[in-house]
Amino acid sequence: MPLASEVRRPSLLPPRKGVFDSFLVLYAPLWHPQLSVSPFTSLNPGTQHSCTVTGATWGPTGRAFDGVDDLINPGRPASLLITGDLSILCWVKVNNLTANQIIIGQHSAAGYTGLYALMVRVTTGKIFFYRGNGVNAEVSVNGNVSLVAGTYYHLALTVSGVTVRSYVDAVLDMDGNHGAVTVTDAGTDIRIGYPKYLSEGLNGTLGEVWLYNRLLSIGEIQQTYQATKWRYI
Repeated sequence: MPLASEVRRPSLLPPRKGVFDSFLVLYAPLWHPQLSVSPFTSLNPGTQHSCTVTGATWGPTGRAFDGVDDLINPGRPASLLITGDLSILCWVKVNNLTANQIIIGQHSAAGYTGLYALMVRVTTGKIFFYRGNGVNAEVSVNGNVSLVAGTYYHLALTVSGVTVRSYVDAVLDMDGNHGAVTVTDAGTDIRIGYPKYLSEGLNGTLGEVWLYNRLLSIGEIQQTYQATKWRYI
């Protein structure tokens, strides 16, 4: 019989389903009990991040945001300050479509986007992505699929140069470009669920968030969707 100190105990880390590589700079499976505290530590490979939670009640399918002031703040570590290619994936359910709802992004005191921002649009429920210089210029692109309130979706957004593609449940939603802008760090924190200077908080539940500093292929997006959908649908 092994000594007590030799008994293998189950890991608290979630199974690594989906694409885990050195380009995954933020992974937050918000449903996991290890992330039910504040602050919690992200579970991406490499340098992990301390994330402070305001409100955003924990549950077995993620964190519930009230649309008023709930947020998760990973700060502004260098690995999240992405000016080039990126991919954002998440599982999200919005409760209503009465306002724009931020999933993750950076905004300046002037209200302009800095490095990146992903949201669900008011009324239409379409994916909306934008980047800017944090001062006086933004470029943006809209998806085509209208999300339905009260339903979980796997959303994915990839950017390479000015080419932007969005996916809903691992199916291509939009293939376009966001125009030219000098993408600039606005000097503020990256925030999940609520922008610092705009009243566009998420009213719904966020199950998981992935942020990569590279372009993911549709095959990789489908891999992540297939590996994680059982929890939400």
